[in-house]
Amino acid sequence: MTKNAKLIIITISIITLIALFPISITTFAYGMGSYAATWLYMGLYPTLIVAIFLAIRNVNPVYYLLYFIALTYPSYFLKTSRNI
Repeated sequence: MTKNAKLIIITISIITLIALFPISITTFAYGMGSYAATWLYMGLYPTLIVAIFLAIRNVNPVYYLLYFIALTYPSYFLKTSRNI
């Protein structure tokens, strides 16, 4: 992976972290309908924070974790928000 691609991934991940903060706080305060959905959100946000720090430290496998979180968090949020 090139240096520019890593920089773009890190930048987008930090923007995602900032954008998902209100959703995570609201989920923590009020829950998300089911117990399992609430704990999924509470697990994904700290994982995103750790993954960003590891990406800054240039740990190569962490980029796959960032891809997974970037796809899981919004898609699961859209699925659960339609049911509310």
